[in-house]
Formats: sequence, C-alpha cells, structure tokens
Amino acid sequence: HYGAHIHDPYDTIDLVQGDLFEQMARVALAAVVDTGGDASSLRVTPKPDRRAVLVASHTEPVHMTPSSLTDFGMALAMEGFDVDLLPYGQAVTAADLEGAGLVVALPPIDYAPQGADAGQDEAWSGPEVRALADYVTGGGFLVVTNSAGRLKYGNQALDPNEDWAGANPLAEAFDLVFEGGSVAAAEAQPAGSHPLLEGIRRLELGGNTAVPLRPAAGGAGQIVAEAQGMPVAILADCGQGRVLALGDLGLLVVARPESQNLRFWRNLAAYARGE
Repeated sequence: HYGAHIHDPYDTIDLVQGDLFEQMARVALAAVVDTGGDASSLRVTPKPDRRAVLVASHTEPVHMTPSSLTDFGMALAMEGFDVDLLPYGQAVTAADLEGAGLVVALPPIDYAPQGADAGQDEAWSGPEVRALADYVTGGGFLVVTNSAGRLKYGNQALDPNEDWAGANPLAEAFDLVFEGGSVAAAEAQPAGSHPLLEGIRRLELGGNTAVPLRPAAGGAGQIVAEAQGMPVAILADCGQGRVLALGDLGLLVVARPESQNLRFWRNLAAYARGE
C-alpha cells in the first residue's frame, strides 16, 4: 500500500498508520535539505539552452507520460534541454514545436472502457502530422513511439493497446509502418553501429510491448535495434531532419538499475543536442 504513496488525495488520519508516512516524508525531505551539503563535485544540470517537447496529445494513461519518464527527462536535462509537455487532448501545432531541438511523440492510447469493442479511438490527425512533418523536414529531430500495451509500474503492460495503429498516420509520413501484433522478447539487440548505440550490448523491452516496425514500400531507414529478427527501432532521414521510430515506449521508461537503457537515453540526448 505504501509504495509510491507519500501522499494522495484519499489520505485521512485513520489511514496514516503509525509513523510510517512521516518517516517516508522525512526521507524525501532529506534529499532537499541534507544531501550534499559538504560535497564539492555534485553533478548539476547546465542552464538550459534548447527545448525538448514530449507530445502526449493522444496519450491518456498518465504512466506513459513524463510522470514515468523522469529518468529520461533527467538525461535530457543533463544535455541542456528544457523539457516541456503537451498534454493529452491538446492537438500539437507548429507553434508548439517552434525552437525545439527534440520532439518525442508519445503513443496513441486511451483508457478502453471495460467490455467495449476493441477499436481505434486515438490517432494522429492530418494537421498534427503536417505540423510534425514540417518540423522534421525543416531540420528537427523527432522520436515516434508506440506500444502494444498500456504500461504501468515501469515497462509492464497491463492490457492491450487497441490504438496502436493510430501511430501509423505519423510513421507513414516518414515511410515507416507499425505492424499488428507484438514482440514477445524482453530484450533487443543493437543493429550495426551508430552513436545512439555507443556502449550498448542490449536494450530492455517490456516483453510483448513492442509493436513490430518496418520501412514502408520504397522507404529506407537504418535499423538501430531488433528483437526476434524484427526491427524495434529505425532511424530515417527526412528533408533536413531525422526521425527515430521506436516500437516500444518501454525503451524510454524507468528500467532496472542494471539495464543499459539509461546509456541509450544519454546517447539519444547527446545525439539530439548535436543534430
């Protein structure tokens, strides 16, 4: 019960058993007032000089937004990115992308009602696709993500994502296609060599959370990672910019401490800064 619960809207005196909540609050407060007082070499984020925009226009589950992408956000901050969020229900426009050095398009997914027929409710609209495509062709760097399931508690899938195909209107603008089904593997292997893969031997997936990905007919792109012989990450050029398509948002979600995903985030942040 106490995991991730220092406070929530339903707390009452009766629910606060003993001193446990108070002890948890003291631990959190210590990080602010006590940690590092005598340290002389703390790592601090540089003053931001560029923007990263995480677009959640069609991503309703809060655990698939920056509330669970905190470590990824910190990796961006360490490279000088000021991380902004476009919330669920707000369509992305060209004005939202102005001056962004990196844009991450989060997966289309909503909370499917119990017992409802599976059907696509969330998808990138035509105007949104044009705004994001113009951003890329003008020299921007876009990460297009997808997920075969609704993620919670890290990269675990609680139920299927019936809106996975809603990412295709955006992916197809860059000659990429997400296909039906999911990849059962919980790991992906790097393919070839690229700065994004520096120091990477394997990447952590959620397991049955990656949507298979491929170049569209006539399209071209560099496979960055694959699992069970299927691409789960592809990098493609478009105009003056680039697109990185990820079949699994789990690649950017909090991973196990021994996972190399953190190295991937740092590589991605440094690569985006250099673009």
